[in-house]
Amino acid sequence: MTGLGRIVFAVAVSAMASSAWARGSSDDAEAATEAAERVATLVRRLAALEHGAAALSAAGESMAYARGVLAYERSEGVRKLRAYRVRRAARAKAARRRGRALYKLSRGGVLRILFEEDAEATSARTTKARTIRFLVRHDLRELAVYRDAERRAGAELAGAVRTTQALGALAVFATVQGDFVEGGREVLERGAAEARRRMRRARRRGAHLPAAVLRTLRAEERRLRRARRNLLRPRGLVRPVRGRIVGRFGPYEDPVLRIPAERLGVEIAGRPGRPVRAIAPGKVVFVGEIPAYGLVVVLDHGEGFLSITGRLVGITVAPEDEVEAGAVVGRVGPKSVDDGLGPTVYLEVRHGTRPIDPAPYLARLGPKTGR
Repeated sequence: MTGLGRIVFAVAVSAMASSAWARGSSDDAEAATEAAERVATLVRRLAALEHGAAALSAAGESMAYARGVLAYERSEGVRKLRAYRVRRAARAKAARRRGRALYKLSRGGVLRILFEEDAEATSARTTKARTIRFLVRHDLRELAVYRDAERRAGAELAGAVRTTQALGALAVFATVQGDFVEGGREVLERGAAEARRRMRRARRRGAHLPAAVLRTLRAEERRLRRARRNLLRPRGLVRPVRGRIVGRFGPYEDPVLRIPAERLGVEIAGRPGRPVRAIAPGKVVFVGEIPAYGLVVVLDHGEGFLSITGRLVGITVAPEDEVEAGAVVGRVGPKSVDDGLGPTVYLEVRHGTRPIDPAPYLARLGPKTGR
């Protein structure tokens, strides 16, 4: 082969290699893009599944809380029913005894009164008869009251039993749904892991992802991380004001009325006019006044979590607003009734219908920040 021929042959081989490399690079890029889009789709489904699992968990906790309340109502219903029956039986016995006494006093009727010589005895017997008649009427009214109360207690007890049975059926259904969710999560995670491996292999061979696909993938990954984030992490909630908890969650004695009461949140000391912050990211679902708590802001944090922040003035948010953790929602306001705690902000956290003590999850008091 002449020198020119060798040059032409080398150029041809180089061109074929370049063409093959270009086809390989193009195939790798397509494979990487396809795998990335597959990952984004599966991650999106995983995020939706996590939202569903969280809602299912919230519903389960709410049902468990409701079953506890209903169990208490059933025991109270049984106790009241027994008490009403005992009292009704005692009142009926007293009414029968007084009826017999009235019958004995009335024997002889008017003739006995006409021919009785002892006027004082007649007067005493008449007075006694009137008293007994009054007591008998009173007993009959009491019997009617106890019968009505007994009927109401029986109806309440039957309603509690029916609701408990319905909740039991729902709990079984929720368990089955939970099994399906867990199975779907495993399938999606395996598919996403395999698609990520294919994407990484293609990128190691030099393939580049389009910017739009990369942005979509990162957005879906962030959405999944948010869906898996639990609101109740130890010390994970922003402190609404820089102050210590002066009113604890749970039973306490009302300092004004001097009666047992229950606090479903906490009271946090705060100076009037100081800013009050959102404890976590969320959406404003209510702004208004609630008796005993003044102006409040209710935030929906997703996954069944709600927070109520009360005793505010100068509210800076409105319904449908999206707020970040630590965003100012209002300022510490005055109290309508002095409860001995001083100016405070009321904070209540719920998961479904279940109230949760927020104290273990609030950030610690720092030297310079109230968060």
